[in-house]
Amino acid sequence: MISLSDDSFFMTPEDRESLLKFVRDIVSELFGEIPATEPDVPEDVTGAIASASRAYAVSALGDSEPASRVADAVVLYSFAVSAVLWGQCQLSVSDPMFAGRLISEMALRTGSAPKDVSAIADQLRLAPYRAKELVHMRDHILPDGSVDFAAWESVSEDPDMVRFMASLS
Repeated sequence: MISLSDDSFFMTPEDRESLLKFVRDIVSELFGEIPATEPDVPEDVTGAIASASRAYAVSALGDSEPASRVADAVVLYSFAVSAVLWGQCQLSVSDPMFAGRLISEMALRTGSAPKDVSAIADQLRLAPYRAKELVHMRDHILPDGSVDFAAWESVSEDPDMVRFMASLS
C-alpha cells in the first residue's frame, strides 16, 4: 500500500475530483452552499486540502482581509475534520493511516498561525454551526477593508460571534 505522503504518489484526475468533493463537503458544512469555484490545487494531498479549503472559504466569504483571516482558519479546521472523516474520502483506500498526517499538519499549521487565526479555528472546531454567521461579514466590509462590527451585530442572528470577531480586530 502506498503512502499519500510518498513523493512517488501521483494524484489522478479522479483522485483530485474525489478529494475536492471531500473538502468542499467539509467547507459547505460551515457556510452552506459554496459558490462555483475551481481551486488550483497542488499534487500533494495536504497542499490540495489547504488550497481547496481556502479557495472554497474565500468563495463563500469574499476576498477581503478579514475574510482572508477566516479562510486561513478554515484551512486549520479542514485538516482537523479531514482527519476525523478520512475514512469517507475515496483516497483513504490508498492510505487509511493518512489521518494521522492530517492531524500533524493541523497541529503544525496551528502552531505557526497568527493568534487571531488560531482563535477563529478553535471557534470553528468547537461550534461549527456558528460559522454561518461569518458569511454575513461580507455585507459589512467598509471601503477601507475594515468591518463595521456595530452594523453587523445589530442585524446578526449570532451577535456573540460578531463580538468574538470584533475582539480579534
